[in-house]
Amino acid sequence: MLKLMISPGPAASADIVAWPDSAEAEHCLRLNLDPAQIAIHVPNGPGGREQLAAFLRTLSQHAGLLAAVLDPAKGAGWIGNTPTSLREQG
Repeated sequence: MLKLMISPGPAASADIVAWPDSAEAEHCLRLNLDPAQIAIHVPNGPGGREQLAAFLRTLSQHAGLLAAVLDPAKGAGWIGNTPTSLREQG
C-alpha cells in the first residue's frame, strides 16, 4: 500500500493524457500538483480497465463532494482536458 499526503499548489490541474512511451492507445489520469506530478495508469492483467474505472468513479464522487463542501458556490463540476478520442468513444 502506498500512502501519499499532497498539498496542491496554485497551478495544480488534472488532465487525461496518453501514457508515455506506449505504442498502444492508452490513456492515464495525470495530476499536476505544482510542483509534484502523479499519473494513474490502467492496471495490468484481466479486469484492469474495470478496476481503474471503479477506482476513478469512487475518486470522482469523493472529490466532487469535497469540492462542493469546500467551495459551495462552484459546486462539484469536473474541470479538465478530455482527449477527443475518449469523447468519441463515450
